[in-house]
Amino acid sequence: MIAALGVVFGDIGTSPLYAFKETMNPEHGIPFSPDSVLGLLSLIFWGLMFVVTLKYVVFVLRADHDGEGGILALQALARSAVAGPKTKPWVWNAIGLLGLVGAAMFYGDSLITPAISVLSAVEGLEVQASVLQRAVIPITVVILVALFMVQKKGTGVVGKIFGPVMLLWFLVLAAAGLWQVLQQPQVLAALDPRRAASFLIEHRAQLLAVLGAVFLAFTGGEALYADMGHFGAKPIRLAWLFIALPGLVLNYFGQGALVLANPAAIDNPFFRLFPSWGVLPMVVLAAMATMIASQAVISGAFSLTAHAMRMGYLPRMRVIQTSGTAIGQIYVPAVNWLLMVGVLAFAVVDLIFVIANSLKVAEGGWLTLAVAAVVMVLFTTWAKGRRLGLEAAAAESLPLRPFIESLAQHMPHRVSGTAVFLNPDAKAVPHALLHNLKHNQVLHEQVIVMRVLPCDTPRVDARIRIEAEQLMEGIWVVTARHGFMEQPDVPEFIRILAYQKTLAIDSMKTSYFVSRASVGEENLPGMNPVRRVLFGWMQRNAGRASDYFELPDNRLVEMGQRT
Repeated sequence: MIAALGVVFGDIGTSPLYAFKETMNPEHGIPFSPDSVLGLLSLIFWGLMFVVTLKYVVFVLRADHDGEGGILALQALARSAVAGPKTKPWVWNAIGLLGLVGAAMFYGDSLITPAISVLSAVEGLEVQASVLQRAVIPITVVILVALFMVQKKGTGVVGKIFGPVMLLWFLVLAAAGLWQVLQQPQVLAALDPRRAASFLIEHRAQLLAVLGAVFLAFTGGEALYADMGHFGAKPIRLAWLFIALPGLVLNYFGQGALVLANPAAIDNPFFRLFPSWGVLPMVVLAAMATMIASQAVISGAFSLTAHAMRMGYLPRMRVIQTSGTAIGQIYVPAVNWLLMVGVLAFAVVDLIFVIANSLKVAEGGWLTLAVAAVVMVLFTTWAKGRRLGLEAAAAESLPLRPFIESLAQHMPHRVSGTAVFLNPDAKAVPHALLHNLKHNQVLHEQVIVMRVLPCDTPRVDARIRIEAEQLMEGIWVVTARHGFMEQPDVPEFIRILAYQKTLAIDSMKTSYFVSRASVGEENLPGMNPVRRVLFGWMQRNAGRASDYFELPDNRLVEMGQRT
């Protein structure tokens, strides 16, 4: 439960830094009054109860996919629920599209969360001394750069302090809020849902802007489901109900009590909860909490990228395993540096006012949508280009079984050792096998044609991981399956095959043959010129198959293939 605090609740746990302040933003057109303060607090409280507690804690956490959560896991779960012979293609495709949209929006959130949360924490320096205002942006930039620089070390080292720090954070939130509530107990009137209803009715014209600001109090709630696989549903429920929720509610009500007593405190109600001597320690603690919140979404972006690659929505990228025991702790350098550039481009402006008007697309809300749109274009471009490329390759391919039968009649010279040919189609002759026969005119003593098949489950049962068929003496066609939470390891698949089929395979005498395919523009019908250029760029910058499949470089043969 304590560990879950450090990862799952970092984002929503730091929302008090800015959420209540933004609900009272005068740009929304809501005049300051005790009734408006109580109405907004009531909206926040009942939103936390319905959006987070009821929706996520009570219902969504039940929708686990072999113990895993997250948008792509939910997509796979939804597809399996509707799968059947009578399922219409548009239903299947619609569910897949919704999953991609959710994944794309997560990247937008990954871009905004580090910038807005760290900036909000450092802005507490202005409360301590207004002359420090000029230092806010430089300090924020330094913290963000440091955060992205240490990503390659993995979360294992810093993760040990995440839980205790967030526990301290929620306890301080609760204590500071409770003190103010005791001074102004009339703020508890906001627990009455009629306050929220009457506020919405009275301010119908400002409804959209107000709800957009109130929603900031719930951002990060989706992490309860996304990180379910790391901790399980029960610890997350306990951490929310007994630590995170009470701390958040008391702090929001404390901020409300403070502005009821001193309306001038609305400029930064969170840090004004504390005495002057406590502001600087709170800035430090808030900076640590926001770094934890940022770490959560950055790590989530790494995991989501790995899932998308395995499900065929993104090209291969370099993925580094940062832990020998926790499979989910990975580092994707390309995603890390792209996020850092994007986050810093936020940090040079006052993000608080952009977020306050996020529903007004023309005035700043376009940013998150633009990031999501770009990611969505990348998803769909790669998926479509890859599909068209596979179709073009299939049209030119030779069927494997007749080809092997023809070899039996004119057997080439056999050499010792094992050759593994990776091919996406288990029924077609690998391009690398044809070229090896054509140029070297030899066939290895043992030949394994392997298809690595990603599945829409987090992990694959060991009993169905390897499916093998012997076509003739020494020639096998193999399908190896892996889940979207597993890194495909071809040498390990070969070891499993050797054990299951009692094959004498010497790992030091095993060579791996792969084809680096490139799809020509003539084989991309239906794609406009811009997307063809984009797909070509993605092909050229895709990671090596040897890295993705854990192939040893000293026993690798890579061949070019143009379709």
